[in-house]
Amino acid sequence: MKRILMVLALLAGTVFLATPASAETPPPAEDVTQVAETVVDAPAPEPVTTEPVVEPTAPVVEETPPPAEPIAKVDTKQPKTLTTTTPPEFEKYEVEICWTMDKSDGVEGTYEWPQTRSSTCTPAPTCGKVIEIQRDLYWIESQDDEDYLASLDVLNSPADDAQLSPHGYYSKVFTGPACDKPVTAAAPMFIDPTCDNNVQDYTVPTIEGIEWQRVEPREDIWPKIGLTAIAKDGYEVVGQDTFWHTYPALKTAAECNPVDHKPTDKGIGTPAALSEDTLPDTGAPAGGVAVLGALMVVAGLGTLRLLKRL
Repeated sequence: MKRILMVLALLAGTVFLATPASAETPPPAEDVTQVAETVVDAPAPEPVTTEPVVEPTAPVVEETPPPAEPIAKVDTKQPKTLTTTTPPEFEKYEVEICWTMDKSDGVEGTYEWPQTRSSTCTPAPTCGKVIEIQRDLYWIESQDDEDYLASLDVLNSPADDAQLSPHGYYSKVFTGPACDKPVTAAAPMFIDPTCDNNVQDYTVPTIEGIEWQRVEPREDIWPKIGLTAIAKDGYEVVGQDTFWHTYPALKTAAECNPVDHKPTDKGIGTPAALSEDTLPDTGAPAGGVAVLGALMVVAGLGTLRLLKRL
């Protein structure tokens, strides 16, 4: 109801303001009481229930955080510094190489082919041999020259090493000593004991270029004895040079006189000396012979005499 009255009042005010001012007398106002009564008699409007206006709100959108950027791995090692170096300039040098001629004419200053690289410029040929070498000097001016020289083992002609500019070359002949004259040793004669000659002895042959030497005496192998032929200067013993012999035991009186132990007219025999003049003195009994004695019966007396030679 109040709202209706207020609307009416506003309408009235609007009409008043819109009417221009004039001298005319305004029309008589209507009976407000009647209007009011009329308005009052109108049925009361139903109460208007106003609901609170709810301002629309924007939907809440949850923002998804962007994915985290991967953490870069930190390299704790010191970075390598790449350096470039310029190789040093090749230094020219000179080298000496010697070559052995496969066949030599024995004349220095001449050159025969092929030639084989030698480990020495001063060879030592054996007896009766002749070796001729060619000596060269080379200038090595580059790595290619050095590699090429290292690959050379045989020269078949002067063209093989021409690119190395050989110079200062010459040939030299080396002659070995004269070879020893070959000699052959004949076997010594070993003398076994007998009743006529109760000795252990030997004799050696006389041969040009040979001297004899007894093998070192050894009591543990006696009565075995050895003699060796030694070559003199300028000679070489070929073939067998050492000869061995085992002596039988010395004869006894019982062996030589088995009946009455009487000596024969010749007797058992006095042990002869070994060929000591032929052999060097070794400090031991010559021939290793120790004659223990020869027993002899003295006629009519039965006396024994011991002959002993050390």
